[in-house]
Parts: sequence; C-alpha cells; structure tokens
Amino acid sequence: MLHRDFTATPDLILCSVRQYTARYVTRHDGVTTTASSYGAVLDGFSAALGDTLRQEAPLHRLCADLRAQPLFREAFRADVGQIDSSLQAMIWRVSSRLAQLSGWPVRWPSAVVCAVFDGLFQHALLRHLSGDSQAVAALQAKLRLVVGQRVGPAALEAQPVEALPVETPQAAAHPVEARAVGNNPGPGRRACQAARAGRHKVKPPSTTRVWPLT
Repeated sequence: MLHRDFTATPDLILCSVRQYTARYVTRHDGVTTTASSYGAVLDGFSAALGDTLRQEAPLHRLCADLRAQPLFREAFRADVGQIDSSLQAMIWRVSSRLAQLSGWPVRWPSAVVCAVFDGLFQHALLRHLSGDSQAVAALQAKLRLVVGQRVGPAALEAQPVEALPVETPQAAAHPVEARAVGNNPGPGRRACQAARAGRHKVKPPSTTRVWPLT
C-alpha cells in the first residue's frame, strides 16, 4: 500500500490527474502498438476516444480545469506542462504510426497536431456534458477528416469520410428581415427580391469613363 501526504488539495488533484493521464496514454498506445494496418489504428483510436468520452467525462472535465490553471497560477505551470507533453507525445505516436502505415508523412508539426486534436476533444466534451447525444459520433467523424488532411492523400483515399452533421448556431433575425410581415416585405427585402429577379440594375458611377478599344 502506497501512502503519501498531501500538503494541499491542489497537490492531491495534480497527483490524481497525473495518474489518470498516464493510464489514458497507455491505453491509446496499446491501440498503436497492436494494430497492424492503417484502418485498424484509426478505428481503434476512434473507438478509444469515444469510449473515454462516454465513460470518463467527469475526469476529463477535471483535467480540463487543471490544464487551464497555469493561465492564472504559476505554481501549476511545470506540472501541467509535463501532462501536456505526455499527451502531445502520445498523439504524435499515433500520427506517426498512421503515416507509416499509409505511406505518407505527417504534414503538420507535432504541436499543431496536438492542438487540433485537443480542440476537437474539448469541444466534444462540452457537447457531451451538455447532453448532446451526437457528440461522440461527431468527434469520431471529425477525427477521420482531420487524419486524412494531416497524413496525406493516401489516407484520405483509403478512408472516405462520411458527411459531417451540420452544426448551425441559432442566429438572431436581421432587423431588415424582422420587419417583413406576411406578404408585405420591408424595403430591404423588396430590393433583394428585385435584384434576384433581374429588375434591379446597378448603374456605374457617373465618374466612370469607358475607353474605346483600338
């Protein structure tokens, strides 16, 4: 039995996140080392990300909270830097294995690859915690799209990407559009309708000079 004294709650949280991150990295490294084809690596990595998002979202929320602390508290920077470095190394190992099996080099630097994956996962985590049942499927579809773009044409051809779900934010109505009621559109809409119908022609400014061709 291992016993350790913690001087403060942040030390306990840091230790917990370090241990979880090490287990998380080992799990994904297992996919990389056991799979022997491009498709198997991509399928295994995609499935592992989906499983951890479904089953361990609270832990990932804690990790995200901790990784944001160095923006405000210098005491966290060294430890969080080590955690980020281990995640970046893991993602690069997966990327390198995919590149090796596809026959194309990774076209992005390690830091860029890690930032893209991290952003995709954080966005999916927020959607999942907000009750979005499609968050995992959207993450996996975007993962395949990004892999195809970062590894090269061979990967994109070998693994066709299905259409991604449309995520359209709800935008407020434009003031001009809001004034259009029933069959009585406002002046802005009438101008647009006339332009589409070809009845609204824009004349060139009076200062425009047309030179004859010789």
